[in-house]
Amino acid sequence: MIRDKKRVIVGMPTSFGFYKIINSRLEQLGFEVIDVSFQDHEFKYKNLADRLYNLFRKVFLGDRTYKAKLKFLAAGNGILTSLQNLKGKADYGLIIRSDIYPMFVMDLIREKTEVLLGYQWDGLNRYPTIKDKLKYFDRFYFFDQGDIVTAKEGNNKVIPITNFFFSHLQNLETAIQKNTFLFLGSYISSRMRNIVNTEKLINDSGGFTRFMVYSDDSKLVKEDFPNIQFIQEQIEYIDYIKLVLTSEYLVDLLVDSHEGLSFRVFESIGYKKKLLTNNKTIRQYDFYHPNNVFILGDEQRLLEEFLILPYVEIRKDIIEKYDFDNWILRIFT
Repeated sequence: MIRDKKRVIVGMPTSFGFYKIINSRLEQLGFEVIDVSFQDHEFKYKNLADRLYNLFRKVFLGDRTYKAKLKFLAAGNGILTSLQNLKGKADYGLIIRSDIYPMFVMDLIREKTEVLLGYQWDGLNRYPTIKDKLKYFDRFYFFDQGDIVTAKEGNNKVIPITNFFFSHLQNLETAIQKNTFLFLGSYISSRMRNIVNTEKLINDSGGFTRFMVYSDDSKLVKEDFPNIQFIQEQIEYIDYIKLVLTSEYLVDLLVDSHEGLSFRVFESIGYKKKLLTNNKTIRQYDFYHPNNVFILGDEQRLLEEFLILPYVEIRKDIIEKYDFDNWILRIFT
């Protein structure tokens, strides 16, 4: 049978609904999508025996993969069946955060895919089992320079690439709320001091902050962070983008373990938002302009002075380079 559409297997965590945007856009671009994403976040051991056995394997056998297997078996119902029933092979596979997939699932995905591509949007030091999965991929992409150096040791499959933004979401009906600063991120204890200090800096400069931190830990002492909104329900990515579009400024605060540029940076480019960030490497990129980006910790500048500078338009060809549409075509070719 002759197929009109290229088929692509797509797999990633379903957290925050990001996978829905990717799958939908791939279909709009003319691909047939076979989705193998699953929720790996909300996981509880069935019993004490499973917990203790996982601890035993991790401590005494150096095996950090058993928990991933349990998570998949708990939440990945139907994925194995859909892969086993797939006629022929998919033209491409794109697996983001392959650390969540146990080896037996990766074996099947590899078997069912002509060209298998990996991408890691979280640090390699946070998810070191990624290195064990590199063997499955034809090409594996990292956005973080530190991860590239670590993973590339004797491995020519490792390729640098940036994160991206979705241009097709920029026309959502929104009205910008002037002088608002948006930060949304997951709770990481080492980053909280930066979050608090940045929120205070903005308020002291006359800005209005919408700082939201996601954590499912109900024991977190929120009184220590009076101006931070803690949320226990995940915000869908499409709803987050609506918040982005209604904000005048975006705030990007680097996780200590990262060196690359986050999605926040590329959202600021694509949706024409001024950006506050503590990632000093941003100066090295072709889209950087001091009118558009304030680097936190830069003692030579005052935030009040930055806020009155006009936004400088970025060249269209530079913006398009970081659009998901071009990003996906680049890694598929």
